[in-house]
Amino acid sequence: MIDSEANVNFLPASLYDRKGKLASDDYFLMHISHQIDCLDYTESEYEDREAFKASGETDLDVITKVNKIVLDVTRIGGVNAFFVSNAPFAYLPVVDESVGQKFRGIELKGLELIPVNTFVWKDLGVL
Repeated sequence: MIDSEANVNFLPASLYDRKGKLASDDYFLMHISHQIDCLDYTESEYEDREAFKASGETDLDVITKVNKIVLDVTRIGGVNAFFVSNAPFAYLPVVDESVGQKFRGIELKGLELIPVNTFVWKDLGVL
């Protein structure tokens, strides 16, 4: 299943048990190919701002929490599913509302859609 308009591919995935026996073939792997450098560090609110600035704004590991995420829409263009490449949470996909509605329409299990304006990221490795 491919949604080229949303830059999202759903690839069939089979799950096997420890003995190599097929347990289920009802799963799909979601692949989003776009990565965009679009986190606006000037407008976003995050902890350890001074340490990040001291690193020349290159060391994402010094950021332990992002309280307010602001994306630079001029860098996003018409892409509606992507990863934010310049963020400490780069492993989390971002989708626009139209893609979110498609996901809701097919009732994906294990998927949580959180609006960017309410999302708070915290590095769970930091105590």
